[in-house]
Amino acid sequence: MLKIEKNGIYFVSGIKELVQSVEGQFEDKKERPIVALLQSVEHPEIFWAIPVGAITHRNQSQLNRIQSFIDCPKDDIRSCFYHIGNTNIKSLFFISDVFPITSDYITRKYLTYN
Repeated sequence: MLKIEKNGIYFVSGIKELVQSVEGQFEDKKERPIVALLQSVEHPEIFWAIPVGAITHRNQSQLNRIQSFIDCPKDDIRSCFYHIGNTNIKSLFFISDVFPITSDYITRKYLTYN
């Protein structure tokens, strides 16, 4: 079992099956890295994880839509849906898709980021 570190980037498995087992929707077919950012104060075994994707996988229409959210005024919750930053490449952080994660679902560390 891996030790989850704040701001560490990892791959996870079993999340799709878990979400679907409670009648939830999970349609992402890619193996996507997640960033473990914030540890729960009440339950320290839980981290809030943010899915990450490559910005280069988006067409111009998608990029325009994402940028329109980012450009919303800071007091508009839509401005927090996405963040564009860097891992080893220019990356898209899906802030609106954050979910709780424990080390039980971590398969390996994502080693190629900076």
